Amino acid sequence: MLRITYVKLKGLKTRMHTRFAKSLLVLVVLAFLAVLVLSVSPPRMRSSSIDLKWSVIDPARLTVRINQRIKAVAAPNVSISPTSAYNVSSAGDMIFVDFENPLLAATDYVVNIDDVTSQNTSKKVSKTIRFTTPSYDFAYIRRGIAGTDSNSPGMSSMTKYPDKVILKTLGDSTERVLYEADKIDEIEAIGNMLAVSEVIGENTHRLLLINKKGEVSEITTLPETRISMLRASNDGLLLGFLSIDQSAELSKQTKVLKFYDVRAKIVFSLSEKSGGQNGVYDWAFSPDSSLVSIISSEGSLLVHSIDGSESPSLFGRFDSVSGFSFDGKFLFVAKSGQPKQINISTADIDVISYSDSSEISDNGFVLTPKRASRGFLADSAIYADSPDGYISTVSEITQDNTIKELFRTFIIKEAILVANISPNDQYAFIETSSLREAIYDDYPSVRKPQNVITRVVDISSALEVEQIAGFDLSVFSE
Repeated sequence: MLRITYVKLKGLKTRMHTRFAKSLLVLVVLAFLAVLVLSVSPPRMRSSSIDLKWSVIDPARLTVRINQRIKAVAAPNVSISPTSAYNVSSAGDMIFVDFENPLLAATDYVVNIDDVTSQNTSKKVSKTIRFTTPSYDFAYIRRGIAGTDSNSPGMSSMTKYPDKVILKTLGDSTERVLYEADKIDEIEAIGNMLAVSEVIGENTHRLLLINKKGEVSEITTLPETRISMLRASNDGLLLGFLSIDQSAELSKQTKVLKFYDVRAKIVFSLSEKSGGQNGVYDWAFSPDSSLVSIISSEGSLLVHSIDGSESPSLFGRFDSVSGFSFDGKFLFVAKSGQPKQINISTADIDVISYSDSSEISDNGFVLTPKRASRGFLADSAIYADSPDGYISTVSEITQDNTIKELFRTFIIKEAILVANISPNDQYAFIETSSLREAIYDDYPSVRKPQNVITRVVDISSALEVEQIAGFDLSVFSE
């Protein structure tokens, strides 16, 4: 009985071994066939991906996955339309195209990758990837001044109508009111949220955070304090602002740089007094949000680490700071209207000259040049000897000293208040107002004329694409 049982078990065991051997053989054959197919078939694209949500704000990466390991892909193998600076790398079965600058908004892109070669064979293939970047969503302020209802232009009243924050997509006529209050001083987009500085009473500011649905949360209320210079980090995680003490005499008012951490929901200050005895005059985030450049009220330029891990670096005295380069290696500043470039690592300072090919140095002067990837945007370049009298212009000054005028106006009719650049350097946002307009000075930080028009000008074509009845235009990064 025991012997019969043993024989049956042995037979079962033998059959299991046979089935396992057959299954293993099938797997080996399939693997061999797969290797054989890959060795004779050309490579083909499995997938491609790019995070378009941030692509018009920060440089993006296009990732292409191939169905087999490939030989190295170099920059000459890749072409992009419209033209954009890029770097190319590859590893295993993947190709990476890293754009050096943010992409153009609302634009169809075509990326051609030629001669993708299998690592196992000489077979080659070319691939084409197409994608469309999103348009800009932005917010702006429309003042509801006394005697004018912003919803009913032309209606007269002694009532002070509320200020409104308007939400809009560039190129779309549809707009809606995101928030309204008696006095809105300043706004700044941070990620997909909007920070709003609201004036309450005489000397009290309230800082709010509003999403695109209009849902409001309070960051802080600061009695006897003015909030100014709202700025957001590129990653949308930090909001910086100046806190200015209003309880002291004007000469003794301190200006402290503070930050709001969006994730932790806390407000904190720089570890040391920010930039001198009287505080901060101008400041900017670095691209990776780890540093801030600060110009003190005495004109000293310092670079601080936000977490306080390093001592501040002093670079000299300047009038204003335009910002960092996209790679964070250089800082752009201005002194007496002249843009300069500072190497953060070596502290070398280079004058960025445009006077050799420009009549600006002979016939006018430039105020507040703004940093751009292709050069600078010079606003309020004023010419005195025009046949039509004084004119004011906004121009792009490229790195090869080429000057392209984007907008001009006669000073007797209209004033250029300020010109800014979109995050991808595609558009200039030019605020203008009639000189007959009185300055609406009932606001502590942003004192503007009663009616401001923001002109959106395409820098490439120098054509005005839209007019916005408001100011302080701020672009959402997602």
